[in-house]
Parts: sequence; C-alpha cells; structure tokens
Amino acid sequence: MQDRLNRRGITYLLHFTKYSNLPGIMENGLVRRSELESRGLEYSFNDDMRLDGHPNSLSISIGFPNYRMFYPARQKYPLDTWVVLVLRPSVLIEKPCAFYPMNAATGCYKGIDPASLQTVEALDAMFGNVNGVERNTLNIPDNFTTDPQAEVLVFADIEPLYIGGVATQNKAQEQEVRQAYLHFGDDNVKHYPSLFSWRKDYQHWQ
Repeated sequence: MQDRLNRRGITYLLHFTKYSNLPGIMENGLVRRSELESRGLEYSFNDDMRLDGHPNSLSISIGFPNYRMFYPARQKYPLDTWVVLVLRPSVLIEKPCAFYPMNAATGCYKGIDPASLQTVEALDAMFGNVNGVERNTLNIPDNFTTDPQAEVLVFADIEPLYIGGVATQNKAQEQEVRQAYLHFGDDNVKHYPSLFSWRKDYQHWQ
C-alpha cells in the first residue's frame, strides 16, 4: 500500500465538514456516526441519509473533495461555513479502508461486502477508467481519483493525530484556526478557495 501511495503521489486525504464541528473534531477526532450516537456526542451531519448504508464508517476523498456532494451540502445549509480537513495518508495503511471507484451509494455496490474492497487492487481501480470515462482524457493530476465522487470508507475513527492541516472557506476563519490550533503552523492552515470549487474536468461528469 505504501508503494502505491508513493507511485501515485498521494500525500494527503481530504474530508469536508461544517466549521462548527471543528472544535469537537480537534478534541475527539473524526468519529463515525454510529459511535457519535452511542456516545451521545453532538455533531452536525453533512449527510443526513447515508445512502451508502455504512454509518459505521467515515467518508474521505483522495486528491480533491467530492464537489458533487460538497456544493449541494453548502447550498442546503447556506448559513453555515465549512472547512476541509487535510488528513495524513497513513490513514489508508493504519485503518481498515474500503476503496470505491465511484460514490459508495451507487447501486452497483449494494450487497457488496466492504471487506472485498480493502485491497491494493481496489485502490488502483479508483485511478482507472470508470463508468465509460477514460482517465487519460481528463487531464487531471496523478493523485486525483478518476471519478470525482470516488471515496474511501474508513471503518474506524480517525484520531486528531491524523489531522495535518485545515483549509478554510474564508480568510477570517484562517486566522481563527491558526490562533486556536498553533500546533499546525501557518503553512498548514490556509484559505484555499479552489477546494471549495469544482475540478477542472467537471464537464465530463455533468
């Protein structure tokens, strides 16, 4: 797995969440919904329905946020602001992860045991031709998944030590996060507008 990460240039993972969740995440880490409910922790969910059927998992992206979910979430909650957490790629090695070349809620995955997708070959498939789209026509970086909705489901909580930085939605939040979490350093907390937009190949996925 480490060899694949090195070859593909995967040096970070991403997870978007509401800014209001940040203090709890910094204290407890990213906690799966099933655990949040059993422990009685307060949290504002990004996805109320979890159509993938795996509330005992966390969804993370490789290379770029799933803007096809991120944009509608921001439209649904217009009064909220958001951050994108930058996670260390060691999550993929040290946590039980299932790799989905498309959105995990896609019908073709219904009834598929996530354990069958916890392989290096499943990771490779996230960067192959997907659903009739040839990757070499997209002109995207090597570390971007082919389908922008490809996701990794992590079947474990992700402790704060795996959080390497924060991308903020505006400059004011950048300063707030820097002051509140000095251990990140200025270089790892940035207002990063492009992560709140779409990938340059969006026309292929309309």
